[in-house]
Amino acid sequence: MRFRPCWRCYFPNTQAIIYVVDSSDTDRIGIAKEEFHAILERDPWPKVSDNAKDLVKKMLNPDPKQHLTIQEVLGPWCWN
Repeated sequence: MRFRPCWRCYFPNTQAIIYVVDSSDTDRIGIAKEEFHAILERDPWPKVSDNAKDLVKKMLNPDPKQHLTIQEVLGPWCWN
């Protein structure tokens, strides 16, 4: 948590986010979701497509029955 205030210093030059969440850590998945939502509200992220943001929000759903599969995430780009 001590590094979170520093994140916004890097946002202006960021071209991608890799946000890793331990889905087995049910105690902190809510915190991860809140942090990610807060990040998406700061510049430059409002410019990111709503579809991309929706996808990530669905991936952060704490209910394991509602988690997306890799096929749902990758869609037609997923090859067997």
